[in-house]
Amino acid sequence: MAYVSAVVAFTSPVTPLTSTDTINENDVIGTNVQTFAATDSLLGTVTFSIGSQAPLTPVKFGLSGTNSDTLVTVDTFDFESGVTSYILEIM
Repeated sequence: MAYVSAVVAFTSPVTPLTSTDTINENDVIGTNVQTFAATDSLLGTVTFSIGSQAPLTPVKFGLSGTNSDTLVTVDTFDFESGVTSYILEIM
């Protein structure tokens, strides 16, 4: 069984959090990869966005949930295509 790794790197807040998640090659579109949580003492709710993805194409990830707090797959993964890891910046 082949796996694709996704690396999530937080650049905000100031203390970065880096994690690695594994996605099964035959996981369906919409698979939950990771859920984020943060608080802002002034604004309360934090809404997340994908700052960057490497490689840029094809787009493999999206955000869902009330505050865009859940990273999900938006495409299928094919180990034989040669791309086996992605780097995402979540802001």
